[in-house]
Amino acid sequence: MEVIGRINIISLVYSSVNPISEAMQVFGNYLNNMPPEMIDQLKQLENDFNTQGYSVTLILFTFLSNLLIFPLFGAAGGLLASGIILKNKNSVTPVS
Repeated sequence: MEVIGRINIISLVYSSVNPISEAMQVFGNYLNNMPPEMIDQLKQLENDFNTQGYSVTLILFTFLSNLLIFPLFGAAGGLLASGIILKNKNSVTPVS
């Protein structure tokens, strides 16, 4: 796992700021369009974070999403960079 992923998970465990509350404030207008079940789940995550200081569900979700997202973008970036490097390498003509 990347260093950023580890720092992200550690910050979720030791943070005094509730990220679910902040997200609900930022996306307040969009919550009106969400199904009630999803809002109930967000409130449950918020309550877990407020009572325990962390949310196991949020930590697991963050871990699994990082486990999927970072390798995908890393592979895409590697393919893109190798394509650019190989293209530039083939276009250079040797001087004799």
